[in-house]
Amino acid sequence: ADSDNPRPEYVKDSAYSYSIEYAGQSFEEKLTNVRASMASEGAQAMVISTLDESAWLYNVRGNDITFNPVVRSYAIVQEDTATWYLDLNKITPEIEDHFGDLVTTAEYDDIWSDLAALNSDPLISTIMLPDDTVSPGCSFKIYDTVSESKRLMAVSPTLKMKAQKNSVEITRMREAHIRDGAALSDFLAELEKRIGAGEEQTEVSAQELLTTYRAAQVDYKDLSFGAISAYGDHGAIIHYEVTNLTNIPIGTDSLYLLDSGGQYLGGTTDVTRTLHYGTPTAEMIEMYTRVLMGMIDFISFIFPRGTTISHMDILARRPIYAKGLDYRHGTSHGIGMFLYVHEDAEREIKLGYVMSDEPGYYKDGEWGVRIENQMVVVDTGMVFDEPFYTFECMTLVPHEPKLIDVSLLTNDQVKWLDAYNAEVRAKVGQELLNQGRNEGYQWLLTKTEPIQQ
Repeated sequence: ADSDNPRPEYVKDSAYSYSIEYAGQSFEEKLTNVRASMASEGAQAMVISTLDESAWLYNVRGNDITFNPVVRSYAIVQEDTATWYLDLNKITPEIEDHFGDLVTTAEYDDIWSDLAALNSDPLISTIMLPDDTVSPGCSFKIYDTVSESKRLMAVSPTLKMKAQKNSVEITRMREAHIRDGAALSDFLAELEKRIGAGEEQTEVSAQELLTTYRAAQVDYKDLSFGAISAYGDHGAIIHYEVTNLTNIPIGTDSLYLLDSGGQYLGGTTDVTRTLHYGTPTAEMIEMYTRVLMGMIDFISFIFPRGTTISHMDILARRPIYAKGLDYRHGTSHGIGMFLYVHEDAEREIKLGYVMSDEPGYYKDGEWGVRIENQMVVVDTGMVFDEPFYTFECMTLVPHEPKLIDVSLLTNDQVKWLDAYNAEVRAKVGQELLNQGRNEGYQWLLTKTEPIQQ
């Protein structure tokens, strides 16, 4: 930063506690579990440098980072103390009541003197620091403040525990997805109506309109990332972000790719749908259908404990590979509980993980297709040496029937899609009716007709 381009001020919004009715577990229980994990590794202290991990551990949230409900902070956990380092102006009486005498708050920069004191304490033999195997790890300054003889580099226990959602978190996330599905369905109905009536809708106006629909939902707090609102050749740019300079109208002769999400107290959402407001080409229909096939094969896979994403990524790509094509991004990422929309997790897929399923296809310079659903890992009840798991879909938003070539689908894929459409009708349809959003409800019915009559 310099005088012509000064560093922006840090956000001054207060931190706030995150209720157990959403978290499902008190921070006291979480601290007990973290300390047990530390003890098993022989560590007397642990440093947390990732913002979502301290937010999860202490059941707190904030507005310090755009789209991410976290507080700029560090944490140190010891056998009988826990400290949260942040701008103390963010602490309110409500946070003080929340912590009681179980968590001490300290100024953000006090981490350095406290960590140096821990390092020189003869009673402290091992300090656990986050390694970079499944997360960004810690800064060099933290690493360098702890002497090599005391350093234990390991995957943070908070990272592991946070990734496995408890039953309350899963229930709340499902509820958030029903409301998110209602907002998105009602918005898509309105967008389709406006474009059909010849009203100009642009990439920018569409994403702004969608935000108003999400913001009307109970427990809505923010967007979970800057939406990818991409028409035509912009849809072939995988991480396109519209600006006033690149903004174009959404027409009727190409595909419109919309990747968006919301932050609700009950969970973080991330959903992509690809639409067409005219008559799609045969190539568009085939590639959309193949992406849909890969999405279904991935989410319906049944697998033994110990499976990793790399073991199963081929399932999502197989229908695209069959045409000698591919997509240049991952198929799945972890998703937080009212935290980061991209959440770090161990490579092995575990019960309670909430993940994305997002294959795509991008015809360079012309158009793109992506379909993204959020899913949770559940137990099938089957066991052969190891228990077998599968995924259940959380995202409940219709797919586009005019882009589906049913003749390409297998019987199992048709069954999955029919069951999905029935669930969307039952849950999101009812929510739309409850909210008096009848146009969205009628639109949803037209998009979820059973394939097998």
